[in-house]
Amino acid sequence: MSQNGIVLVASVSIFSDDKVLIIRENKPAAVNKWNFPGGRIEYGEDILYSARREVKEETGLDVNLICHYWYI
Repeated sequence: MSQNGIVLVASVSIFSDDKVLIIRENKPAAVNKWNFPGGRIEYGEDILYSARREVKEETGLDVNLICHYWYI
């Protein structure tokens, strides 16, 4: 979702025991950079739906989310 140059994104941290899931990006601007699964929230899309969608697209995993919101 973008309005007045602001882009909203969802980022997901996935923990299992003592491990954290990160992905290696393949987008031209970030090739081989490591990141948490995430991406843009589409217009009208629920934040949690967006977060689950991005994880599925980038990892193939279906996840249940525990939400923590941070506002900057």
